[in-house]
Amino acid sequence: MLETFRLAKFRFTVCAKEHIRFPAYKGSAFRGGFGYAFKRVVCVIKGKECDDCLLKQKCIYSYIFETPPPEDTEILRLYPKVPHPFVIEPPITEKQTFEPGETFSFHLILIGNAIDYIPYFIYTFTELGKQGIGQGRGKYDLLHVEGMDLENEAIQIYDHKTQTLTNHYPIIHARQLNSQNPVPVNGQGVRTYATTIHDQVTAHNSPSSLDASFIEKERGGIGEEKNTSGHNQIIDPISSPCKGEDFVVMVRQAHHARRYTLSLSKGQSNDEGGVNIVSQKDTPQGNNHTNKITISLLTPLRLRFDGHITDKLEFHVLIRNLLRRISSLSYFHCNEKFQVDFKGLIEKAKGVKLLKGDIHWYDWKRYSTRQEEWMSLGGVTGTVTYEGDLSDFIQLLRLGEYVHVGKGTSFGLGKYEIYVE
Repeated sequence: MLETFRLAKFRFTVCAKEHIRFPAYKGSAFRGGFGYAFKRVVCVIKGKECDDCLLKQKCIYSYIFETPPPEDTEILRLYPKVPHPFVIEPPITEKQTFEPGETFSFHLILIGNAIDYIPYFIYTFTELGKQGIGQGRGKYDLLHVEGMDLENEAIQIYDHKTQTLTNHYPIIHARQLNSQNPVPVNGQGVRTYATTIHDQVTAHNSPSSLDASFIEKERGGIGEEKNTSGHNQIIDPISSPCKGEDFVVMVRQAHHARRYTLSLSKGQSNDEGGVNIVSQKDTPQGNNHTNKITISLLTPLRLRFDGHITDKLEFHVLIRNLLRRISSLSYFHCNEKFQVDFKGLIEKAKGVKLLKGDIHWYDWKRYSTRQEEWMSLGGVTGTVTYEGDLSDFIQLLRLGEYVHVGKGTSFGLGKYEIYVE
């Protein structure tokens, strides 16, 4: 089950060159700005709508950002888009303004075939820094990029001084999330690059063709953020005026519960970003008597049930949405049909009780340049606690901590963390 599902998590650290002011939910600025800059970087036929473009089935921008289903797909033929193979996690902090010299970090998760395009993301976020982001288009310098492994260890893969990807980076496999010891890739659990960013960006490689046969699909339908500045440039050396490289501390809700995360090999915890570690005995799999989890919703969660966004967070509703998202990502981006008893799992999920919840609706809006209207994209935040037989859902829940769940995931919506009491 999910033998080929893989992802990579990266931490981007930037330094403000000018005053930067973000909206209350920063994911809108990052995702909207990225989409605009990415198209300017890679688009071959300028000024043409993607849907009408001859190259849309082989275009890197189309694959990453528009994500149409392949022409030979056996499923979702009537859907114009499929789930994007990336998630941008904005800084989770109440701080909205950054002055020149201040640093902050955000995360990028790439899924399946999209992992190979990390050079394009680095190049694009460098260009976005030159164009500016947020209200007033404040500029920043991209200082460095790190790959995050299961043990929350950071491996630097890019530095602005060298302009090269010189280090390997971790690849996280779904099958690792059910095992006590991480499964290595090529003996090391990492992939290596050593060519310049510009060389890799100019060598356009189309994504692999996909072949599978089953999936339900959640619909996205979220527009782009308006951005009207910036020009294509080759990455030049950047002189950083930053006052050190202090990372923004992520705001987390306080819990008396124990953190339950993704690796089961060490008995330590680290809250600096990426993934924390707890021991095997502290997890539902390691302790058969632990059947209670608390989920902390760090960004607005938009779950669909019966055709509508719901604020009723029954466990089976969460599992339905996780199954839709993970099976879609597996099929379209990891070349694998998710072989699982969907109906059986959903029925079993109905036996897990919603024990308590402390949630509220977080409302926010963004302007869609495609639809030329304001869109309401609110969701639920807070904490929920479930109790019951969780043994069949642990891998899904842990994988969801990386890929998020619900609608608007490319904005960073649907981010959660799991705790065991």
